[in-house]
Amino acid sequence: LMQGAMMGWKKDFPRAAQLQDDPEAWARWQDIVYSVGKQMPDRRTEAQILVAGFRAIPLTDLTENNPDWDTFFTRREEYVDKMTPVQLKEFEAERASTRTQVGKMKDADFDTMEPFLAVGRDLAKLFKLEDGFSDYLASQDKQGFLNNNETIRNLLSAGEQAREAMRQGQLPNVDPVALERALWRWEFIDSPLNVVVAAEVELNRQTQGGEIKNRITAPTIESTLGIPPLTGR
Repeated sequence: LMQGAMMGWKKDFPRAAQLQDDPEAWARWQDIVYSVGKQMPDRRTEAQILVAGFRAIPLTDLTENNPDWDTFFTRREEYVDKMTPVQLKEFEAERASTRTQVGKMKDADFDTMEPFLAVGRDLAKLFKLEDGFSDYLASQDKQGFLNNNETIRNLLSAGEQAREAMRQGQLPNVDPVALERALWRWEFIDSPLNVVVAAEVELNRQTQGGEIKNRITAPTIESTLGIPPLTGR
């Protein structure tokens, strides 16, 4: 039953990334996932469907073939918000039970990076510019959109300044060590600004003969030196 439902799901939406460009398609897709889940004979199977749907939320913006983190995190938030308390409990249990150690690390790191990667979304909420920012994200010509919209242009500029402040430890709710470690581990940055993470990267480079072959398995400076966890707060 589950396999048949999943096949139908894929038939309806052969390109998950199409959801990025069509809000109506995104709404239909969510309805299908939840409808399929309700047809399952037990809660665990429903939870498997919900987890599969969560993991299938697309990242790439097809118009420019670039990651669209603002939309990605917004869609994940909307998806989880639609769950009932029972569904959410089963979803979280199923998601936790199927994660590998690397998966757990990745989820934790992306939770850490979300304020950095989705800063545009958060600033748009703060300044009540969600509609204009959504129009920008949906635009087929983002540069043209910005050329004619000074408000959103300034919003994006503020976002870049906020990202820089996060990396430099200038915002009270962001730990720059955890943030830059995660950004480096998943190859968003190559040269950390934080002295702890920069030293960690250099130490790994020296111990691995000048080239770090796998950032995910690279040890932290705390584990290498046998010291307590360091933070930038």
